[in-house]
Amino acid sequence: MSQLHSHLSKNQSQTKQIASDLVKKMAGKGLICLYGNLGAGKTVFAKGCGSALEIPEKQIKSPSFTYVREYRKDGKKIMYHCDFYRMDGKNEYIERMFDELKNNDALFVIEWPSQLQMKLPTPRIDVFLEFKDENTRKIRTKKYD
Repeated sequence: MSQLHSHLSKNQSQTKQIASDLVKKMAGKGLICLYGNLGAGKTVFAKGCGSALEIPEKQIKSPSFTYVREYRKDGKKIMYHCDFYRMDGKNEYIERMFDELKNNDALFVIEWPSQLQMKLPTPRIDVFLEFKDENTRKIRTKKYD
């Protein structure tokens, strides 16, 4: 585990930029786990992740009812956006998805990873979004090797 980094975002554009910068540092692949209460900005952060991969923002929607949305570019899967808010326990599909993560050049962005009753794989980056006021969010990142 490496150092915790902290950012203060004063609007959605800044949140998206923080996410985009993070994904670029990750070379567009890996695992990002998003933590925060409802309305903290997890989906906004996911949109910023997608923008780093040139996925149009309007395409990125919360996968609350589908669990996972896949985004492709040139026929290749480049981002999986997951929302496990309604997940209640261990799921074989999720285990297979993490197996795919090990052998894939895609980015995996997970909202509500705490709902999973399994150990999250490493390497990964955990992102904690904290609501400060209507527009402001404290964003902390922690890297696990």
